[in-house]
Amino acid sequence: MPIGKMRQFSIKELERFSNIKAHTIRIWENRYAVFKPQRNANNIRNYSLNDVKLLLNISLLLEDGARISQLTKLGAAEIERKAMDSGKTMPLKIVHTLIVCMYSNNFYEFEHALDNCVNTFGIDTTIQKVLIPFLEKVDILSYKDSRHEVHFAVTAVRKKLITGIESIKIRPGTANVSLLFLPKGEHYDLLLLYMTYVMKGKGIPILYLGTNIPIENLQQVILEMKPANLFTYLPANFHFDIPEFANFLRRNIPKAQLFIAEPEYMVRKPTGRNTRFFYYRDIATVAEPYTAY
Repeated sequence: MPIGKMRQFSIKELERFSNIKAHTIRIWENRYAVFKPQRNANNIRNYSLNDVKLLLNISLLLEDGARISQLTKLGAAEIERKAMDSGKTMPLKIVHTLIVCMYSNNFYEFEHALDNCVNTFGIDTTIQKVLIPFLEKVDILSYKDSRHEVHFAVTAVRKKLITGIESIKIRPGTANVSLLFLPKGEHYDLLLLYMTYVMKGKGIPILYLGTNIPIENLQQVILEMKPANLFTYLPANFHFDIPEFANFLRRNIPKAQLFIAEPEYMVRKPTGRNTRFFYYRDIATVAEPYTAY
């Protein structure tokens, strides 16, 4: 894949991409000279996309049982060849391919990898094992990155999520309607689409209100539709008056439950008996028909 001149990456990004701790990466640098990052004026490590690619290949081979002491004796090309030949970690390999393709602006290969994944594993496995892990690793579940490569990746992933949603046949459910929305100011609906995919598969009736919904519009819909459950996603540092909104629900629909997905590094306390926070990777567990009244 063509790499070209790309932006630099922090060691925390490498950790998130590969699931290898930053401390371990530093040890590898000092002991084996695996990477030679540049340092800025503040002596902070900056890594290239080639470094990212090498680390991802190493992490795949470690999953297959290789040892870092063995891998460091090989060149980057040999490590890549061995990683490509590895067959035990195919979904993870595709996730890594998507990361490199996105940051190298290789958009054709990005979509080609997604299409091959769907054709090989089906849309369900693609969504659960590839798309959601990819979104977690590159951290684009929320609107906070305006670069063109992010927009492209979001658009490509949205298309696959919508394909997955449309592939599910509607079947009768036992729950009352669930309202899905994002508050005003939040535009990326990837997680909301994933919720829709999971809940539709469970037979839960859904009202997909969409993104960037002003509070007065949201309240009007709630009063008219009286949903049993409401699902939303709030990223870090996003302002939404949860206690006030929860009080509105208690006054008007006492039995309604508000479910709020959030990143795993956030810890919020419930604001009342009708509000529940959960990590977005637990959507499949939370979105059960029995949660409705």
